[in-house]
Amino acid sequence: MEDRSGGVATMAGGTGDVGHRVIRAPSLAASELRTPHGYVDNLLMTGRGDIALVETKLFGTPQARRKVLAQVLDYAVGVFAMTYTEFERAVLASNF
Repeated sequence: MEDRSGGVATMAGGTGDVGHRVIRAPSLAASELRTPHGYVDNLLMTGRGDIALVETKLFGTPQARRKVLAQVLDYAVGVFAMTYTEFERAVLASNF
C-alpha cells in the first residue's frame, strides 16, 4: 500500500468521501485477526491509530465483490464492538 512518492496510500473505493481518505504509512498489525464475526485477512494501523481492514480474494464477478464488501463490513462490526483489551488480545494472538 505504500506509495514511493511520499508514503501515502489511498483506500480503493468509489467516489464518496471514504474512497478519498488518505492513510499515511500504514503498518501490518495483525494477520488472520480473529473477530466475533470471522477472521480478517490483514489489519493495518497508522501511527495515529487509524485502522484498515484488508480482505484478499481472487478476482471475481460484481456479485462476488458485493459479497466480499459485505464480509468486510461484518468484520468491521466485530472489530469495533471489541473492547480495547479484547482487541489487544486478538492482535497478539494473530498470525503475525
